[in-house]
Amino acid sequence: MPEHQATENAAKERFWDQFIARARQSGVKENALRWHVRRAEAYLAAFPDKRLKQHTREDVDGYLEHMGRLDEIDDWQFVQIVEAIQNLLETAKVPVASEVDWSSGGLRRGRLRRITQR
Repeated sequence: MPEHQATENAAKERFWDQFIARARQSGVKENALRWHVRRAEAYLAAFPDKRLKQHTREDVDGYLEHMGRLDEIDDWQFVQIVEAIQNLLETAKVPVASEVDWSSGGLRRGRLRRITQR
């Protein structure tokens, strides 16, 4: 393996270790950690051509609104998705992390609209 690829892989591994450590600190149970990683990976996969530092509030809001309207996502899963994305953005220290009002419940409004429209 070329040296630059090994360095990149080590950086990714450190990032995910930090992500998991932050999840633990915020109270995520051990058996849910893998799901938090999966939720964050799914968010990243939704933007394959966009670096994380380029994400906007509209990207986050749009993704969460889309996920909140999916019938196959239970409410607890939606909360898990929100928490995983918040952790992802804060771990990466990207500007959009501070632009989203994670505590207001406003993120959950799209979810509430979906529930009431059933």
